[in-house]
Amino acid sequence: MFKPPPVPVSFLACLAIGAFAPSAQAVPDSGSLPTFEVTEINMGHYVPTAINDRGRVAGNFYDGYSSAAVWQEGAGFLDETPLPPYSGAGEEALYRTRVFDINNQGTLAGWSDGRRGEGINPVIWDAAGNVTDLGALPGATQDLGETTVITEDGTAYGETYDAAGQLTNFRWTEETGMTPWGDTPEETAADRSPTEQWIRQVLANNRLGELVDPGAMPEIPLAPRFRPTAAEYFDQIHIEDINSNGQIVAWRDALASPWRRAFLLTPRENNAPKQIPATPPLALMVAGAVLLAARRRAA
Repeated sequence: MFKPPPVPVSFLACLAIGAFAPSAQAVPDSGSLPTFEVTEINMGHYVPTAINDRGRVAGNFYDGYSSAAVWQEGAGFLDETPLPPYSGAGEEALYRTRVFDINNQGTLAGWSDGRRGEGINPVIWDAAGNVTDLGALPGATQDLGETTVITEDGTAYGETYDAAGQLTNFRWTEETGMTPWGDTPEETAADRSPTEQWIRQVLANNRLGELVDPGAMPEIPLAPRFRPTAAEYFDQIHIEDINSNGQIVAWRDALASPWRRAFLLTPRENNAPKQIPATPPLALMVAGAVLLAARRRAA
């Protein structure tokens, strides 16, 4: 029969666990704070939705018709025309497109309304803008839906209708085509780089406006006494995505204008990463103290 070690040994063992427990992924010093440099993507009707690790931003113009477009710092919008609709579109196509995700190969996930009045189709675009209509589920009578996630290996996930006409999730690959799927995969902490984890931790504990370069305030057509500070302005921003380098894409309503303003925020002055234990030693010490008290009561 297993016999527990004497109480003092159990307590010391807990302390030892705290000192020598395996470490989690390396993350920058949790006490350090970045300063964000701000680049304005667009002032108009563009809203970013995702950014890949190469800094390519996917987003949509909402100017009567939704039209998807890709932007990159230093190059601007990579194509002045909207992404094309799926290949079955005719001359009467509405050319409405929308994107939700982009992978590091530049492949985009979204939908295209290529047939007038007949709804939207789940599609993906490669980095050159070539579009692939993902089709329909086996037995389905309609191919309506949208693609919301694209992985690094080109697997796509989204929503469409099944043979019973019920909205359901799908998975698509070049080999299998579209198949029914359970829940669309969501990013977890384990999927994130140490820098992204650190940035998310920083944003959870600090006001973004306080971390923005004070000189990043955009021009606003308001009298000086009505203009917000940079901290006040960027506290009202809507964050859409964060990449592995800690870059943020976000937007907010423009002041004194019906438009929106979209931004890329890039962290700088990051400290070198360091190992942070997966479980804080202090918590383990408290656990050891509780265990010690329990053993004493049992004695």
